[in-house]
Amino acid sequence: MPLPADTLTALDPGLDPTAYGVETAVNALPEEWLEDRALLARRMSTDAPMGDIALDEQEWDAERVRRQWNTPSPIWAVESVVRHVPSGHLVGFTDIVVRPGTPQLAVQTDTLVLHEHRGHALGQALKVANLRALQQEKPEVTAVRTWNADSNVHMIAINERLGFRPVGWSREWAKDL
Repeated sequence: MPLPADTLTALDPGLDPTAYGVETAVNALPEEWLEDRALLARRMSTDAPMGDIALDEQEWDAERVRRQWNTPSPIWAVESVVRHVPSGHLVGFTDIVVRPGTPQLAVQTDTLVLHEHRGHALGQALKVANLRALQQEKPEVTAVRTWNADSNVHMIAINERLGFRPVGWSREWAKDL
């Protein structure tokens, strides 16, 4: 970081504006996003490729999203969402946070495009929008950390196009109780 503006422009897939639009918010989510954003958070627990680990759907509602994202915090955050224009609903999101103790490091926390809307370059459009906002709002950030399940080959390919490279590995284990 920072990525040159022309690099971000070249990486932006240029969505069909009659089908999808990207919107970005800094430090708080607009009220009109909260219901759809709750659905996206629920689906994050079941739709994101996680290899052999099966997770139960998490409980999310607009109030939980409001408490997490719209409560004053020393953690800076940017979130981009993609709206399906014909329905008006949010169908994807990505977020980045910067913690006060590490102002030069941003952490890409979650990215999800609902499975029924995949295949339209929405994940890449979301990540490009978020990186643009991050660079504009937090020019002191010099690195972004993200992660993916190794089975999520599509998102890994997007991250590689954006210049991310592996620097570590972790393993998750699940035990049936």
